[in-house]
Amino acid sequence: MHQSNGTLHPYQLTFGLGIMQGQLRAYGSVAGRCSAAYAICLRQIREGELYLLFAANWDQYCVDHLKISRRTANRIIACLEEFGTAYFEVAELTGITPKEYSAIRDSIDDDGIHIDGDVIALVPSNCELIVGAVARLQAQARPAEPEPASIDARIVAVEKRACQLAAAFRRLAGQADEFERLRLLDALRKVIQSLSQIELEAI
Repeated sequence: MHQSNGTLHPYQLTFGLGIMQGQLRAYGSVAGRCSAAYAICLRQIREGELYLLFAANWDQYCVDHLKISRRTANRIIACLEEFGTAYFEVAELTGITPKEYSAIRDSIDDDGIHIDGDVIALVPSNCELIVGAVARLQAQARPAEPEPASIDARIVAVEKRACQLAAAFRRLAGQADEFERLRLLDALRKVIQSLSQIELEAI
């Protein structure tokens, strides 16, 4: 899955140097969407000053060759150093932010997500399980909010959660492969069916 010691072999680093300019743009220049291997490669380039092969300094290399700011590159490396490679694997599958991950990090390690006595491996085939597990861990870590008193306020709160759910489905649609999209569509249809039934009952 990944190398837990956070290092790459020389041939991997050479390969990374050849593709990294285009790679980060493909991930949308967002730290949470980078692969663990990319973050490791980026750190090695900065710490080994390999960027001097392409630019006069780290700042210039980030801007001219990665098309991102030095701050963004440093933030990616900071996530790697604070959370390890597991963060990037979870973020690739769920879109979780560093702040959100921090609240549930104690339940995640190189083996996977630990929840309810089970361990869910961080692999794409477990995407649905991982998304569900992360959502449950976040709910457990989140302080309980008092239920809004009025029906109108409760409708607003439910609508907000529904929009968050829709955003989660959209992120998954952009990350899933062809087979995983079929599973995603099946889950989406079930949700739509449930909502349609509620609509009929509310008329």
